[in-house]
Amino acid sequence: FNFGRMPEMTRELGVLFDEANYDIAEDMTEARRVIAYIVLGGLIEGWLRLFFCIYASDYNENMFSKVDKKGDIYFIKLDKLKFSDMISYISNNIWDKPTDVGLINWLGKIRKYRNTAHIYNMDKVGDSAEFVRDVIVYLDFFNKIIGYFPELPGNIVV
Repeated sequence: FNFGRMPEMTRELGVLFDEANYDIAEDMTEARRVIAYIVLGGLIEGWLRLFFCIYASDYNENMFSKVDKKGDIYFIKLDKLKFSDMISYISNNIWDKPTDVGLINWLGKIRKYRNTAHIYNMDKVGDSAEFVRDVIVYLDFFNKIIGYFPELPGNIVV
């Protein structure tokens, strides 16, 4: 697994959080909020992808299969998974308790807000206060997802 831009995106999330927290009264511009949700969604997708990379051998090879228009089944490689596929699998197979519903709904909301980056998508994103709340939920998500990771050897800390 290549962490790619995750360290830089994590730093940027901190900058955006500070900006949003400081500007709650005035609110960030909509463009800044869209960027904020692109960063937040990218980090969430990265952690989900890492989760699936770690546990790929534990799941059935068919865990991400689709049926095409002809009725043929094809399999999606882990590196080609969509954010929505990962959310769907997590919600149907791992976080399927009533207590997990709020987090699953939150993942769907973040995905929707992140998709406002598409120029043709005119949906609105939340205000600065909502973004601040979403970063706080992200910390809950982060703690939950890394709780599934195996212990790392030595003094390595995530």
